[in-house]
Amino acid sequence: MNINERIRKIRKHYNLSQKELAEKIGMSQNAISWSEHSGNNIPESTIKSLCTLLNINEEFLRNGKEPMINQTKTFSLDTFIEEQSGTDLEKQIVKTYFELDPKIRKAIIEHFKNSLFSSNSALKSLYEECPETPEDLEKKFPPLNNKIKDIG
Repeated sequence: MNINERIRKIRKHYNLSQKELAEKIGMSQNAISWSEHSGNNIPESTIKSLCTLLNINEEFLRNGKEPMINQTKTFSLDTFIEEQSGTDLEKQIVKTYFELDPKIRKAIIEHFKNSLFSSNSALKSLYEECPETPEDLEKKFPPLNNKIKDIG
């Protein structure tokens, strides 16, 4: 399969007509039709647009190397803990913590806050200044809130 056939395969994978694909990546329908014909050279800009806008693996488009679609990266708690040189026990502690009822987790956090901050007043005052919710953050910094609303 050549690059032209792979472009057609990508279009078909997304169930797009040539016109729909063209609109999606900012080209003309004729340019897509031309790109799908064997032997036609594909401009670098077309390759980049297809890869970026459709999440296509560039190695697939250029050389046919699977997978066709870039795999989204996922977060793995196990991997993260291992990367931090965490032990199996630490993994189990973190997992067990998040299996607790949210009310119990909140009580645990309050316990640690009280224990930590009772002996360190600077840390306590720094913590108390931190907003607890996004709404509290917006109240504390209204100009930022207005800019966010203007953007949205």
